[in-house]
Amino acid sequence: TKALVNNKLKKMYSGTIKSFIKAIETKDQFSQEHSYRVVSLALKIGMEYGLSSEDIELLKYTSVLHDIGNIAIPDNILTKPDKLTKKEFDEIKKHPAYGKEIISSIEYFEDAGKIISHHHEHWDGKGYPDNAKGKQIPLLSRIIFIAEVFDALTSERSYRPAFDIEAAVKEIQNESGKKFDPGLVDCFMSIYNTF
Repeated sequence: TKALVNNKLKKMYSGTIKSFIKAIETKDQFSQEHSYRVVSLALKIGMEYGLSSEDIELLKYTSVLHDIGNIAIPDNILTKPDKLTKKEFDEIKKHPAYGKEIISSIEYFEDAGKIISHHHEHWDGKGYPDNAKGKQIPLLSRIIFIAEVFDALTSERSYRPAFDIEAAVKEIQNESGKKFDPGLVDCFMSIYNTF
């Protein structure tokens, strides 16, 4: 009975996540592949860090939905083939807050909203949207950020070629203690040769 209800809830939430992913894919083809690569790397970092099974589960669905807020970004900005202007980039910077708004309206996803809203914060406090720093930033947000940046660097963009893996790894190392949590960079370095 209770197990049956929990199983039905899990299926319902799983269906909700799939619907969100479909919405992201429809909006921007790049986001689809990017989200799944971010999930894969975030989970590797999380397991290396020693997250509990509950946190791994939370990391799984927050990392796949981290860019859900892009749904609210105008197409001409989101898919612009050239480098963004400052005004356009300011609009892009709203996507974590939009993501929190979208996700937090669903009871089971309250924690996910907070994680999604902070996935562009920097360890040194120079990120967005809240300029949170260090351990003020949720741990899972810090993990997703490393995974997201690594994937963005190693993906070709209309305005620049992809970094090779070694150059992208070097960039992550260089930003340890600035953009990224140094302890998580150590976890990343422990597993990067598995890519």
